[in-house]
Amino acid sequence: MALIEIKSGKYMVKIRKKGFPEISQTFETEEDANLFIKYKEDFFDQISSFEPSPKELITIGMAIDLKIQEQESKNASQKTIESIRLLKFIFSDVIDESIHDITEKRWLDIAMKLLSRKILSGKKDRTISFRTVFNRFNTLSTIFSYLISLNYIDVNPVHPIVQMLRNKEKTTPKSQLSSGSVFQDLEL
Repeated sequence: MALIEIKSGKYMVKIRKKGFPEISQTFETEEDANLFIKYKEDFFDQISSFEPSPKELITIGMAIDLKIQEQESKNASQKTIESIRLLKFIFSDVIDESIHDITEKRWLDIAMKLLSRKILSGKKDRTISFRTVFNRFNTLSTIFSYLISLNYIDVNPVHPIVQMLRNKEKTTPKSQLSSGSVFQDLEL
């Protein structure tokens, strides 16, 4: 915001912009004062455009930590907090990536990868259950919803995947949910 005051026949300019110190200068002519304002405001706008936004700085790991802190401040159960903390392990491939850089398509690819991942269960390998993947993405969706409430992002990129998984679960017989082929037609 710029203000021009006339004092003793001179033009005193004051410019205020959030995040910057106040600037003031006196000029002989109104034209010089307006040119100075234009120059400084353009400069501030250029500087501001180089500052990264929170969504460009916050990683998946940081987002998970923010949600854990929020849950701890609400005295949530240890089970709830641990289910959030577990996401750091499950999504370890993208833990250091910016929340802004991972698209819905990439999240779908991650879901597909999880659905086909083998884990050791007793003496044999088995795939991660559909319900487990759904629950993990549902928890991740709550983290993105929390980031929306903090105005860090505008859209929850995993919500469509949670909806798609929910619909798939409702329309597919339970016996087929354990077969990996049922997931091949998942698309955004």
